[in-house]
Amino acid sequence: MALTMFCCLLLTTACGRARAEEQLEATALPDVADVAEMYGLYIRGDFDAYVRQMESADHATEDYRRQMAALFKQRHRAQVEENGGPIACRVLEVKPNAERTYAEVFVEVTFNDRSFEEIMLPMVRIGDSWRLR
Repeated sequence: MALTMFCCLLLTTACGRARAEEQLEATALPDVADVAEMYGLYIRGDFDAYVRQMESADHATEDYRRQMAALFKQRHRAQVEENGGPIACRVLEVKPNAERTYAEVFVEVTFNDRSFEEIMLPMVRIGDSWRLR
């Protein structure tokens, strides 16, 4: 009897672990098209909209959000002077944490002079959507 109960307990634990792993696997990662659209806001110079994609700006003051947009604009201007500015991006890799609540998204940014660089966009999952961190 004890052996039967032990086997049932072992199977229940194993099945519970398998279901948890299946749920984790089903948890979506940041969508490549969504990430490209978010970074596309920066590429197109829509810095206010880019800042609105940032979860960290949700509870910030309007003045702070304007300052963030101004910093992105300044960086963009420097990139235009340096290499013609960003013209495209593509997602290379998404590295989530174990719980899939945070991800490091590696993006290759192509510039007008055909040079490129790899950047990392930290993202956080809020409910069912992913936001820039």
